[in-house]
Order: sequence, then structure tokens, then C-alpha cells
Amino acid sequence: MAYRTIGTNGSVTSWGSANFYSTMLARLASVSIDWDVDNGPVDVGALGTTYAASIPSLRSWRARLSAFAKLPTPVMGNLGRVVFSAGGYALHVVGWTWTIETTQVHDITNQSFSSPPTWRDHAPDMTRVYGTINAHADSDTAATNIAAIGDSSATLTLTYGDESTDDTLSGAAYLSALSGQVRRGGQNTLDYSFVSAGQWTPAGTSSPLGSSALGIPLWSQGGSAAGAIAWATLTGSRTVTGADSFWTRISINCRVDQPTTVDVDIQGVGALTYA
Repeated sequence: MAYRTIGTNGSVTSWGSANFYSTMLARLASVSIDWDVDNGPVDVGALGTTYAASIPSLRSWRARLSAFAKLPTPVMGNLGRVVFSAGGYALHVVGWTWTIETTQVHDITNQSFSSPPTWRDHAPDMTRVYGTINAHADSDTAATNIAAIGDSSATLTLTYGDESTDDTLSGAAYLSALSGQVRRGGQNTLDYSFVSAGQWTPAGTSSPLGSSALGIPLWSQGGSAAGAIAWATLTGSRTVTGADSFWTRISINCRVDQPTTVDVDIQGVGALTYA
């Protein structure tokens, strides 16, 4: 008898082959994937059935993968560290976040009247990096003056795995904002925001982001195919497969009291197949 499935029945099973995406998936312990498919309503009554038949196939899909960083097993964020090459504030840090994202994703599907396209293709634009550092105020050290280091772009190194070769992210960044809190009976906190001034380089024994500087994501055009992605709603029998896709946003959250998590936003560039 058929039954309703639960999350332990399925997971993300593959993404690409022998490239950035397959390496990342192999070094993550997936927790969930959500996906959305849209095909905007179009008034096609006057065009006739020949044209109407091709319009619904111009669809687009997106997904979000949530996972634990697996190094090689999920670890707690108390292994994380924050280091500035100059300036900055890295005392009593209790957590940090780091995000890289494409500034825009362009729809590039071409018109083809003799052979209508079967999906909407997309291309990523430039990328940007930003994040936060959550810390406590120190009795012997003053908070960092944002304006004083705003133009220096020191190297910021974020560690999230303690191995033979630490899993890190390093890049030029500067502090862009500060929120402080002083509370009677509580710990005084300093919450910084930072922005990037260049590419970031991952490193480490089990880095899910590989070891090359991160730039515009691999995608389906220009000889840099991302590869198909597949996930199961019921392992072994019910699957969803995307013909091709690429990341549009990767976010890492490292906190002392939680497992380190990685969230990946995905843009699909091909049809989804349900089996």
C-alpha cells in the first residue's frame, strides 16, 4: 500500500560529475531541499494551439539545499575562528556568517519559431561577498572604529573546521557596520558586518567549496557545464532530476552552540524530470 513519505526517505543524491558541484555535495550532509517551478500565466487565446503548446514549456525552476558541513562528519561551530591580518575585531567571537551570491541572474532563452525552446536558460552576473561577526565586548580592548579601517581592506580568514589542514575562507574585506548592546545583568555584545573587496579563496582538507578562488559560478553555457542534479523523495523509487543547474548563493553559518550549516541557492537551466 502506498504511504506518505518523510524526509529520511530521500536526500540529494548527485550533482554534476568530478567538478565543483560533485565535490561540494560529497562534503556536505544534506538536510533538506526545497524547489519551485514557475510558468507565468500568459493570455494566448488569439495565438492558436500551435503557439500555445510551446509557451508552457518556457518554465524556470529554483531550489535551496540546506546541509551540515561534513568534515568528514558534521562538526560544532566552536571549532571556528576569525582572524584579521590588520585591524578588525576578533575577540570573544561566538559566531559568524559568510555569503557569496550572484548580483543578478539573466534569462537568456532565445526565440526559435521552427523549434521552440523547451526551457528558460539563465546566466549569472557578477558576485559579491558579505557577512557578519558576532562577538562580546572585551574589558581590555576597545571596539573597532568602523570609519578608521573602512578603506584598508585587510585579509579576513574564517575557519569552520579544525583538521590537519584547517577548512577556511580567506579574502580582502572591511568592516562596514557595527551594532552594540549594553545590558545590565547580561554580556555586552558587538555585532559587526563586513563586505568583500575581492575574490575569496577556500582551503582545507575537506572544504566543500574546493580550493580555487570563487568567482562567477559554473553554469550550463560557455563550456562550463554544472551537470545534472538529482534528489529523491523516496530513496530508490521516487526521484526528481534537473537537467542542469548552478549555484546563485552559498551561505555558511558557524556558531559555537550549533553545527556549522551551509545553504545553497540553485538556479535550474533545464527541465525537471519526475520519476
